[in-house]
Order: sequence, then structure tokens, then C-alpha cells
Amino acid sequence: STVAVTYLGSLAYPLLITAILLLVAMKIRRGGLALVLGIILYFALSMASGISTAIAILTKNPLPLEALAILEPSIAVQFHYNPLSGLTGGTIWSPSFDQVIAYIASSYGLVIAAFIIAYYYFSRKLNI
Repeated sequence: STVAVTYLGSLAYPLLITAILLLVAMKIRRGGLALVLGIILYFALSMASGISTAIAILTKNPLPLEALAILEPSIAVQFHYNPLSGLTGGTIWSPSFDQVIAYIASSYGLVIAAFIIAYYYFSRKLNI
């Protein structure tokens, strides 16, 4: 089950980026620009992971990581197996296995919603 949870957590983030890219490409009707925006979004969210980890350590508040774990559930998986500790010791965030599953489920909920919106938009344009 650990391997499956890890793979599911790691796959949710690229699927979310793909769904957002699909929506952007359908809206602006330019694949190249959508690809550039997707690359920027991918790296921006990667930087947000480091920034929110630093904020969580400095403020001793796990809220930034909890919010980011909805978009990128691999963070929750990572801190489940390797809890985040503060500068002076003490655990800042160590989500339970049930919380990790909830973060993964919420992330896939966002992915499914984005793909449904894309399908609805696409089907209206083609009168399917």
C-alpha cells in the first residue's frame, strides 16, 4: 500500500498541471503559449513548495504545507514518512496516513473537476 500511495501522490501533481494546460490551450487556442504557461506553472509550484516549507519552519505553523498538499499531495506523503521538524526541535507537521489519503483524494478531485470542465467546454464547442 505504501508504494501505491506514493505513486498516487506523485502522479496527482502532473495530472493537475496537464488538466490546467488543457484548459488554457482550449481557451487561448495556442498550444505553444499554453506549453510555456504550463512550464512556468510547474516551476512556480515547485518553488512554492520550498517557500511554504520555509514559512512553516519559521512560523511553526503547518498551514502553508497543508494548503499546498492539496495541489501536490506528494508533500503530505513525504512528511508522513519523514516528519517536518522545527529549528529548535519538535515536530511541526506529521500527517497521519488517513490525512495523506484525504490529501490525495482531494487532489484527484481537483484533477477530475478540471478534466470535466475541459470536456464540457470541448463538447459545447463541437456540439457533441
